[in-house]
Amino acid sequence: MTGMSRSTGHRLDPLAHIQQSVHDICTTLIGTRLTRRNYGSLVADLIDQPMNPMTRMRLISSIATALIQWEQRVRVQQVRLVATETAQHWIAEISLIRIDTPQPEPLVVALPLGAAA
Repeated sequence: MTGMSRSTGHRLDPLAHIQQSVHDICTTLIGTRLTRRNYGSLVADLIDQPMNPMTRMRLISSIATALIQWEQRVRVQQVRLVATETAQHWIAEISLIRIDTPQPEPLVVALPLGAAA
């Protein structure tokens, strides 16, 4: 299944479409889509919180839960939060398994999360 780029309108291959979908799910705040009120995640609510162990766990849980609910083409294996070299931003490294292909394929998506506190 191919998809469309939200920025250019051009056709995307399935892998790029999954990556775009993961980013869209994780960055859409729950309640902001008029026709799908439950779509999205709580990531946007958590980004500005202090990056203590509780917030990190809530971010990981929010990402995994949203992807399990909204992206049926993948299975979540692991979500890791990694600080950038300057410690100004965090990146969520999301390890997934594509299950929409005859042979399951591993996939890693990097999701920038904003400023570290």
